[in-house]
Amino acid sequence: MRNVCDYPGCVDGLVATRVIDSHRSTVRGIWKRCPGCAGSGLLDRPVDDLRMLQVVESLPETMDAVPRMETDMIRAMTLDDVAAMVRLAIETEMFPPDAADFLAGTARDTLAGRRPGAWDVAVLDGTVVGVAFVEPREATDRVWALTMLAVAPSVQGGGWGRRLVQHVETTLADREQRLLVIETSGTAAYERTRRFYVQCGYTAVARVPGYFQDGDDMVLFLKDLRE
Repeated sequence: MRNVCDYPGCVDGLVATRVIDSHRSTVRGIWKRCPGCAGSGLLDRPVDDLRMLQVVESLPETMDAVPRMETDMIRAMTLDDVAAMVRLAIETEMFPPDAADFLAGTARDTLAGRRPGAWDVAVLDGTVVGVAFVEPREATDRVWALTMLAVAPSVQGGGWGRRLVQHVETTLADREQRLLVIETSGTAAYERTRRFYVQCGYTAVARVPGYFQDGDDMVLFLKDLRE
């Protein structure tokens, strides 16, 4: 094996990176293109045992000390992410498959500035694994609603939902917006969802009987972004 540049850990234009899967509590090795020389090669493939012994063992023990590309992040959604957002919304059963065109159109209109709102995505290893959409409530003083929050089943429980919510809150607070509200179902099937928002610091301030349909109440959660 030979190093092709001075970037720490570079081997044949690739860098062995430790990836921690908090959902499955496992650690694995993956090859990433070296940011120092932009080397070529097969990406996102497992590191074989031999190279793990020769390369990964020589890397620092803590993830924070391992040089890596910024592939895990929360960022604003782009047009390139729309298809992935639609797949995720359908995969998590937030929307039926026949709503794909509606979702894509809504996202493109928002990104083009034709309708108000903001989309953010969570990205893990270059793949969109979460999405959030907020929009302003009409006829209110700086009140926004979180109308969509979806996280891929494969990473649920890994903190991505909370990170998305916190990112939305910070963005709105920086723009001096007042309140963020969330409407969710009051049925037993959504108990975990309601508990999640309580853990994120939201308060259930109202319950509207039969709002979604008979027997399906709407629970309104609220957070003051100025606190």
